[in-house]
Amino acid sequence: MRILYFSWFLMMLLSCETSGDKVRLTEQMTSEGDTLKNDYAEAFRVIDYENFTQIDIVDPATNETIYSYGIGDSIRNGLVDLGKNIESIAALSATHVGMLKRLNLEIKIKGVSSAKYLCNTKNEEEDWIEYGDLGNSDPELFIAHRPTLIMYSGFKLDHPVLTKIEKIGIPTFVNYDWKETHPLGRAEWLKVFGILCDVQDEAQEVFNSIKRNYLQLVKRIQNDTTSPSVLVGTLYGDVFNVPAGNSYMSKMLSDANVDYIYNKTQGTGSLNLSLEEVIIKNQETDFLINIAASSKKAVSEMNDKFELLNAYQNDKMFSYYENVNCFWERSAVAPEEVLYDLIHIFHSDLFSDSTLYFYNQIQ
Repeated sequence: MRILYFSWFLMMLLSCETSGDKVRLTEQMTSEGDTLKNDYAEAFRVIDYENFTQIDIVDPATNETIYSYGIGDSIRNGLVDLGKNIESIAALSATHVGMLKRLNLEIKIKGVSSAKYLCNTKNEEEDWIEYGDLGNSDPELFIAHRPTLIMYSGFKLDHPVLTKIEKIGIPTFVNYDWKETHPLGRAEWLKVFGILCDVQDEAQEVFNSIKRNYLQLVKRIQNDTTSPSVLVGTLYGDVFNVPAGNSYMSKMLSDANVDYIYNKTQGTGSLNLSLEEVIIKNQETDFLINIAASSKKAVSEMNDKFELLNAYQNDKMFSYYENVNCFWERSAVAPEEVLYDLIHIFHSDLFSDSTLYFYNQIQ
């Protein structure tokens, strides 16, 4: 199960649809408000009006507005009305839980998909409802334990359960943080949570801190002349999945000043490669990271061809596999910690402290 979970989240890199009709707004409809400029995020747009705030969810690939929501007073027609206040949220993705925790808004969490996939579960979280994966969830659970808002990731927008939820009047909200290709773009979704939970200033402050720390790390490493080569990914069946060249992880590796072997490939998701071509191309590659294993023995048991890699032979393999829950809950909202880990791994001479946030060396 753990490996399946790990695989699902890799496919994210390489779970709330709103009541009412899907909305596609024109530029004319947004012209009366003050459109706020994002620093990095491309999958949402915020427009401030006098009495309410509009949040558009945008597909970065097409710049098409997928949904438009309004929160506040006197919300205009054509928007999905979220009301004035969001008192409780069914956070159906680990990243949503991480965002709320980063803003100290755990009290807003009514429930999650599954508690076993959370990081460092606390006693107060025992009261959270487990709604299950959206595609297989029971609408009666939402009726019995009614959240103010259901937030889901929108990998699929036509789950049958959404129609049933809409009929009982519970607003849902699509979160496209996973479509962001810049690490700070994902973290910038904190601003959306800030608007929904009426803590805009706090969210801005937290994001500014994340941004500042992240960029300081980039600056620290940018003049380092060493640029080790790295292979990223893991094996499932006969397919080795690696991040495409325009993906979130590829950008993170670039900021860590390393030579990612597949950084020139096209796409923002993952590439499905044969193990044979990966082994041939990467025998001399310095590092292997993110493989779904916690020991060299486990790597070899996946396929003994991995033993041909220099990274295997030289013990230069690292993974967050042992901390997978914390990685997927926190990584989107703590990109500075992920970048710190990567720089620490690839440029260890710059650090005297050996502590990593998420990664462990595979030995």
